[in-house]
Amino acid sequence: MGFGGEVVFSFAEMFSKEVTVFETTLGNYSFQSDDDEQVEVFVGNDLNNWLSIGEIQNIGDETSSGGATLDIGNNNLYQYVRLVDLSEVVDDGDGFDINAIAVNTAMESVPEPTSTLGLLTVGILGAGSLLKRKQQ
Repeated sequence: MGFGGEVVFSFAEMFSKEVTVFETTLGNYSFQSDDDEQVEVFVGNDLNNWLSIGEIQNIGDETSSGGATLDIGNNNLYQYVRLVDLSEVVDDGDGFDINAIAVNTAMESVPEPTSTLGLLTVGILGAGSLLKRKQQ
C-alpha cells in the first residue's frame, strides 16, 4: 500500500459484525517487521461515506499470524472495506502490507419450497381433523 496509501475492497456479499486484517512483511506471512506499521480501517456502502472502526498496528496486534480483528460496533450490513496507511515514514520501510482481509458475510435464512409446502399441508390436515371432531 505504501506510506500514506489507501485501498478499497469490495465484497460480492454484504458483511457485518467484524473485519480481520492480515499483514505480510517482505512477502513472508510468518515474518514481522520491526517497523511500526499502522492502518486505519473503515467500512461503508458507497465510496463517499465511511465509518472508522479502528486502527491496527502490525507489531502489537499480531497481524501476521492470526490477523487483527476489529468489531464494527453495530449490526448494519456493509459492502466495502477501506484501509488507510498511517505508518511513520522511515528509511527502508514500506508501510502496511496487506496479505488478506476476512469479513463475516450476512446470510439470510430462506426456507425451501418443499418444507413450506409440507408445513402448510400439516396445518390443513390438522384444521380439517379439528373441524371433523367438532361436527361429531
